[in-house]
Amino acid sequence: MTNYITKRKEFDLLKKRTFFNKQINKILEKQNHRCFYCKELFCDIFEVGNRYKNNTSVPKDIRDLPSQIFHLDKYTIDHVIPLSKNGTNEISNLRLACLICNCKKHNKII
Repeated sequence: MTNYITKRKEFDLLKKRTFFNKQINKILEKQNHRCFYCKELFCDIFEVGNRYKNNTSVPKDIRDLPSQIFHLDKYTIDHVIPLSKNGTNEISNLRLACLICNCKKHNKII
């Protein structure tokens, strides 16, 4: 159990690193922005209109358009071999999954 807690704390710290986020983005692109298990797209769709013109958190090319579709990816990071079963935090052991699939999988090895 102590090994699991150590790995979980390590993973929480790892998620805050820029390098890790770049790796997750690569996985996201490799999976075509889809859940590894059910293949559903990871996005909510918003219509961005004139009210976002001055919002700098919205990309400039979107802000400059009168109306545009804006995607926000929503995913969870799944350990193929769960940490509780001696899995690692290495990128090769990570997949992106929707919340439903990640919860269904729980700590099983599929």
